[in-house]
Amino acid sequence: MILPTWWLLVDDAHEVRAGEHFKPGLPIWLKVGLVVSAFAVGKMAYDHFSQTAEQRSIKRSVRHHTMKGRRVVADHIGCERVPPLLGRRRPDVVAEDNGIVYVEEHETRASVNRRHSIEQDRDLRRWAARYSNVRYRQVVVD
Repeated sequence: MILPTWWLLVDDAHEVRAGEHFKPGLPIWLKVGLVVSAFAVGKMAYDHFSQTAEQRSIKRSVRHHTMKGRRVVADHIGCERVPPLLGRRRPDVVAEDNGIVYVEEHETRASVNRRHSIEQDRDLRRWAARYSNVRYRQVVVD
């Protein structure tokens, strides 16, 4: 069976000429695509299983704020800068957009009732309440 090949991205070893049939094997561009895809899926799986639920939540929040066009600093591996101290506490995520500051503290269900988490939540809420342009929320993840 002879098929037109002008639209295929194939290397010379797999190129089909008039009167020839397809040679066995996959074209090199397809092999490279499969390998790159496998590495990408493997990296996503590794990131998922090597990070805690809190770290994944912070990463999701950073992506969300970035997609909305906000400037973001986060207390997370891979972020260039850490958030500033607000009062005496350092939140996990601080994002700024058109003068509105979004402050987030991420906790797991296991850590949300610890004394440190309760005090940090209280201090950040009080700090945010002093300013009309600050939005604070505590994110609890499983």
